[in-house]
Amino acid sequence: QGRSRLPRAQAEPSARAVADTSPPADAQVSPENKIEFFDFNPDADGFGQGDATVSSVEMLDEQGNNLRAIRGGEYVTLCIRGVARERLARPIIGFYVKDRLGQHLFGDNTYLTHIQRDNAVPAGGTIEARFGFEMPFLPPGSYSIGVGFAEGTQELHVMQHWIHDALIFKSQAPPSIRGLVGEPM
Repeated sequence: QGRSRLPRAQAEPSARAVADTSPPADAQVSPENKIEFFDFNPDADGFGQGDATVSSVEMLDEQGNNLRAIRGGEYVTLCIRGVARERLARPIIGFYVKDRLGQHLFGDNTYLTHIQRDNAVPAGGTIEARFGFEMPFLPPGSYSIGVGFAEGTQELHVMQHWIHDALIFKSQAPPSIRGLVGEPM
């Protein structure tokens, strides 16, 4: 599997002048953006029909180890596991990363990558989804990851279990960030 990244601007040759925003070679630039993860909270506020439940949410390193802390720009894998109480013909697992104001910064789900596969989960069965990405540089503050387990299609589905703040994390000591998130350039 390749690593997915947040969208990145592509450099195009141009005859116009472009300002160089790179720091001087002797500048002291700290790329450190410490991000600390807290434990999955299965009792956080949520909703859903209840034919399936989210059973765990973890942030993993490239070797599959549970992470407690990272630095912005590092590759991580968000692992979401669920259990079906009833048979689900077309399960979808997804997430959103939100800032302290509840603004959705980014997210994804399994629907499009699994649309052609038979992913039915029998009653009592388990399902796992892994989303790999480079954690963006984040301004200081608290963030959360909302996760969900649905059944159906992208356009027409029934939410079985959504947890608003399933995983909380905190960003400290960021580099100079402009906007809601920063992408390593």
